[in-house]
Amino acid sequence: MSCIYALSSSLDPDVVRYVGKTAHIQSRHRAHLYEATRACGGSSDKSKWIRGVIAQGGSITITVLESGVSWSDERFREKFHIARCLSIGHPLTNVACRGWQESATPKHHLRFEARDALAYWAF
Repeated sequence: MSCIYALSSSLDPDVVRYVGKTAHIQSRHRAHLYEATRACGGSSDKSKWIRGVIAQGGSITITVLESGVSWSDERFREKFHIARCLSIGHPLTNVACRGWQESATPKHHLRFEARDALAYWAF
């Protein structure tokens, strides 16, 4: 089983900056921090955001959004939570989100998958 999680900053805890999926929440949290702060540093928007938070004296928090997700549903549920966060204005750093936000990118079809995910899983 997997869980869907969100990363946010202790400096702005109500703002979600990344949504992901994992079976091992604590080790995934450590991996995000390591990837961002290792000697060569990550170049992704997420890594830059993490380094900026740490430089300001903050920390990165991980919050489980949904647990007990089956392996077969994890990708779809992750897309649902990404779409939900984007729809309420969270500035996500997920690379895949660029396709949902910028219709001119090759990943524009993901917007429709996200919309379908929201419609299917709406509670």
